[in-house]
Amino acid sequence: IRYNIYQLRISTSWHDTRYSIAAKGLTGFGYHGHIFHDTEIFMLPYFTYVHPNIARNLLLYRYHLLPAARAKAEHNGFKGAQYPWESTLDGVEATPESMIHPESGEIIAVLNGQIELHITASIAYAVGEYWRVTGDDAFMQDYGAEMLLSTAMFWASRAEYHPERNDYEISNVVGPDEWHEHVNNNAYTNYMARWNIRAGLHALHWLRTTHPEKAEELTHHIGLSDSDLDLMRDVAERMRIPQDKNTGLIEQFDGFFKLAPFNQEKYKGRKASYQAILGMKPVQEQQGIKQADVLQLLTILNQDFDLKTKRVNWDYYYPITDHEFGSSLTPALHAILACELGHIDTAYKLFLTGALVDLEDLRGNADKGIHAACAGAVWQATVFGFAGLRFTDEGHTTSPSWPDGWTRLAFTCFHRGKPISIDLRRS
Repeated sequence: IRYNIYQLRISTSWHDTRYSIAAKGLTGFGYHGHIFHDTEIFMLPYFTYVHPNIARNLLLYRYHLLPAARAKAEHNGFKGAQYPWESTLDGVEATPESMIHPESGEIIAVLNGQIELHITASIAYAVGEYWRVTGDDAFMQDYGAEMLLSTAMFWASRAEYHPERNDYEISNVVGPDEWHEHVNNNAYTNYMARWNIRAGLHALHWLRTTHPEKAEELTHHIGLSDSDLDLMRDVAERMRIPQDKNTGLIEQFDGFFKLAPFNQEKYKGRKASYQAILGMKPVQEQQGIKQADVLQLLTILNQDFDLKTKRVNWDYYYPITDHEFGSSLTPALHAILACELGHIDTAYKLFLTGALVDLEDLRGNADKGIHAACAGAVWQATVFGFAGLRFTDEGHTTSPSWPDGWTRLAFTCFHRGKPISIDLRRS
């Protein structure tokens, strides 16, 4: 755990807001030093809770690049700000149009920069979490509200009204599970877009209440009209979320349940991902999943879902996810949900898969740099998973899950500027 924390810590600056943390940190040339949503979803929670001043810097990197995000949205025919899938110093989309697949050797189109949209909501989520945990009202007044509203404007203009269902949908996207492209109504994307819009509206209400002059200045600066606000409220109210109301089971995207079942038994003893073995087209026609998608939604927006919903979706999606070769991002993140559902042995196995990915070079690619997102997920698995730490307006609670051999778990974090020491003993 300390090794993974070290990798996070050495990749940041106490003062510099011009750059963020690349997917490989400072340790290698994988991904050419580009910055993904890995930073906001997987790494930033550690800094938000342990080094909030650094978290602020990492978010200011995204704030400084709002002009480029606005230019991307405008180029694509939308309002507000659309962040690039891969970012560098100038915030212009840096995703290549094609690449040679590192496992299969085939030339594949890289659609992430065009249609993997959820990074915009990921950045907004990180802003909201930073404000919730730190209570940094000055940041929200000067920077955060503009980020939340600008990204909310993008989602409201990107959503498409469906008159037959009287709802809004988001078509032709790639969700976190990148093995399925050109899908409609990816549940993670739609739900996070709705969350983003609501967070923007909440920030504006707060700003109008506390700093009305700043609110007026901001709405003028970003061109936010009353009709825009009406559309945002309507989209948030009617956004399509593909979920069975009786069972709570969420369909990853429209038509996912109609795809062919995936026979994992057929590939026992494999040495590569299912995509590398099958090719991109065949894997898209089956229910094999690269990484957490629906389960990532249930993890990061934990408070939005009850235990029944989490359980039924775990039972469906966990068995069909490629935990071994799919993505380094999610094994440790899966551990949080596994702890909450009482699957402690599974949680610990997943935790070790993440914690040792670089120390034991489990994926055979540590020469290209460490897996920085996985390092952040290891901290989250420890603190939110095994310790069960949760913060509400009333304070904090813990709900420990003890793997065999663990007898104590102690750490320090910050909540609204105050240090909190957690020391859990198995006895």
